[in-house]
Amino acid sequence: MRTNYTLPQGSGKTTLLKALVRYINPKYNLRIEESVFELWMRKEFPKRNILTFRETDSVDLTEGLNAFRKTDGNCLMMGEIGTIEVAALMVELGQVSEQQLFTHHAMSTDKLVDYFQNALLRTGAFSDEDMARDQVMNAFQIHLLCERALDGRRFIREVTEIVPKTREYRCLFRYENGEYHQVDAPTKELKEKMLQKLREEEKVKMQEFFTEVEKNR
Repeated sequence: MRTNYTLPQGSGKTTLLKALVRYINPKYNLRIEESVFELWMRKEFPKRNILTFRETDSVDLTEGLNAFRKTDGNCLMMGEIGTIEVAALMVELGQVSEQQLFTHHAMSTDKLVDYFQNALLRTGAFSDEDMARDQVMNAFQIHLLCERALDGRRFIREVTEIVPKTREYRCLFRYENGEYHQVDAPTKELKEKMLQKLREEEKVKMQEFFTEVEKNR
């Protein structure tokens, strides 16, 4: 799955990224980029195949991501995307990578797509706005909007599916009044993609979850 996490510094994006690694198939090789070393994945998961890259004065981030493409990596992770050049490259990589996870500071799903669309236009990768937007929406699948409350609690405020076929943002779950509420059901295409990546016993549990979601609609 290609997933992104957004909201301000300290809202739990990096913590969530680390937690989700435990649910990525151990056979998948991880390729990780960090502007500042804070994930420490090789220390957390010493038995996994992990390659971590950090930008230096002589090797920029774009070169690092291009190097990742030449290695046997199934899952690409980025601590944070902060420039239009890297954003444009991530959209390109999203067309070919099996799994892709990154963080960003956009305050909503539409603002996230807007940022990456503008990145493609400003870097010259695309000149047509509609084509650029379609490219971005095809590269992304799930957006998790993270938040930090005034009392310090950190949580996922919304889980949104990005649907390129209809150019819509389908909010699946929303956190309100201390609990999660189902808003809409995932598309058939997303469910099929999710099930393809699971083991048989996991597929049964996921199918049961989807069935329960449909009942509650």
